[in-house]
Amino acid sequence: LILNWAAIISQGAKFITDDEFTPPRKPAVVIYQTKENDYETDIRPRLDKLGANLDNILVIDDHDEDGNGFPLTLSDGRIEDVTEEYHPDLIIFDPIQSYIGSDVDFHRANEIRPILDKLIDIASRYNCAVVLISHMSKQTTASALDRLLGTSDFRNAARSILIVGSDPFNKDSRVMAHAKNSLGVTGKSIRYHIDSAAGVIYDGFCELDEDTIVKPRNMFDGTRN
Repeated sequence: LILNWAAIISQGAKFITDDEFTPPRKPAVVIYQTKENDYETDIRPRLDKLGANLDNILVIDDHDEDGNGFPLTLSDGRIEDVTEEYHPDLIIFDPIQSYIGSDVDFHRANEIRPILDKLIDIASRYNCAVVLISHMSKQTTASALDRLLGTSDFRNAARSILIVGSDPFNKDSRVMAHAKNSLGVTGKSIRYHIDSAAGVIYDGFCELDEDTIVKPRNMFDGTRN
């Protein structure tokens, strides 16, 4: 799903939430950092399938000139250096746990908040969006927001939080729900599915909320609300 957003921005295409009054979008740069998948073997083929303009998809190389690893963290100065040079519209860290740094406690607000404040400052000064992808805990009885891993300061600092889960009434469908929006009206939930040929296909808006789509499927009786 996040690669679909990257592809849309790289092309200057439209989102499902755009309408006839939305101004045309110019193709823009996306910085995409991931630790869970290899760019050449996993990410690039997906971007190709989604029709991304690969010239506008950038990855910060976290190796030195000898090829040794020099892991990128959220407080790394290379993030601002690349942002200043290329002026991306979107920066993605996937997943956030991989970019905290080994000397930072993921669960302590006093250690996490200064890092997030630095990202917020970069986003503000360079007029770009920063997306942090987080996994969720296995606590199926907790609310969707309470299942986000790490300190609660992650969700406190975020201006917008999207939760992605399963459609309990359609095993092939997924749902993106807007769980928090500090800057405007909360958006409608969106159904989508993964197509083997085209990638992401949006199926329209729905009324399912973030807590519903993260519940185990066996908690439902099959009745659609």
